[in-house]
Amino acid sequence: MQNPHPLLVHFPIAFLVAFAGGALLSLVLPHPGIERFARTCLFVGTAAAAVVVVSGFLAEQSVARVAAAAEPIAEHRLFGYGTLITAAALTALAVIAPRHPARAGALKMIQGAGAVVVLALLFLTAHEGGELVHEFGVGTALTAPGGPLHETGGGRDSAAPRTPGDAPAPSGKDFR
Repeated sequence: MQNPHPLLVHFPIAFLVAFAGGALLSLVLPHPGIERFARTCLFVGTAAAAVVVVSGFLAEQSVARVAAAAEPIAEHRLFGYGTLITAAALTALAVIAPRHPARAGALKMIQGAGAVVVLALLFLTAHEGGELVHEFGVGTALTAPGGPLHETGGGRDSAAPRTPGDAPAPSGKDFR
């Protein structure tokens, strides 16, 4: 079965970007419908982010190792965890906010700031993920056993590190 992680990542991206847009819009245009939309997107986006983090963990265990991609993988993982933690904290805030109407303004500002943090973390996570695929070929046929960039050696991590310049320029046919 194909690695589902690259297919699933688009769901939390879409829902959390929609949440951030709605949360920021509700700061300048307060409307209960916008706030409900943002809250719903946050809940769905957080659940999707949890699924994606688990699928990413499983993908990391199953894809062929690329020694040169070790640092970008670590950064991608860190940003992904940060995105999930921030979204989960904002979800908790959204759940308790209705119980504290006297603090609604402050909680709304915290949610707006959190939306900006989520957007930044999403960008960083997606940038590292794109770099893993398009610069290093992680999770593609290029680095899989039998692929032109597959690192051979005594163990999964024993091959000499490659630099991005060593890789051939991939084309669309390389990513089937």
